[in-house]
Amino acid sequence: MAETVFYMRGPFPFGPERSVPDGFIRDVKVLTGIEPNLLASFSADLQKYPGFLDEQVLSEVCSKYFKDKDTAEAMGRLIPFIYRRMKVTNESATDFLDVLKEWLSEKENEGKNLLSTADVSKLETRLPIVIQRFPGLERRSKAETLSQATGLPLKNIDLICDIRPIFDQDRERIEGFIPLTTLRLTCTGADGLPVAFETTLSNSDVTRLATAAEFAVKKLRRLRELASAQHIAIPHIEFTEEGKKHEQSSS
Repeated sequence: MAETVFYMRGPFPFGPERSVPDGFIRDVKVLTGIEPNLLASFSADLQKYPGFLDEQVLSEVCSKYFKDKDTAEAMGRLIPFIYRRMKVTNESATDFLDVLKEWLSEKENEGKNLLSTADVSKLETRLPIVIQRFPGLERRSKAETLSQATGLPLKNIDLICDIRPIFDQDRERIEGFIPLTTLRLTCTGADGLPVAFETTLSNSDVTRLATAAEFAVKKLRRLRELASAQHIAIPHIEFTEEGKKHEQSSS
């Protein structure tokens, strides 16, 4: 019997998840050990960053302000987590504190010793400093959205080369072979399920495909050079990574 599948368009009809992972609790506690003045300088630096605030840039800024490696790494995780949650829930610093207090009040979390009432008191002055919509993160989020606005994400490329036998009239003797190539592209559909497309390529089609790919690489390189010359940033997101490896096979 076929499974029942429901499709929904628009916002998810239920409220945002109030719970938070323990990893977030560990990271947010790091704020309690950072002086508010240093945190304010760090936040101001992020606020005025002119480009796309990707993971590498954020890591560099964190390392600049926080010499302790664990603290810098925790801050590098915390800022994007808070931003992503804010985009979904539109929570304020007060809302975040309520979530932390709610987490702390749950019996299953009492024995974890990850956060205390004293920590929450310290966070009352520190959380508002980092709960902001930093422009660099906004630009990065917009770039990611635009990269996914059209077309289906490529998941897999298969080029399967084989031969098709030509039999005699009695179908007893093979008189020849036709070499052929099957191109199979697998994409991720809007529903998250794979969508596949296949086509048979002639020898000349394979050559045309290789040539077209070479031209595309040259054009992309030229566009990158132009962007660099004009001092126009190209965001470091998954879609723009050079040499990004997809699952692929050629057999």
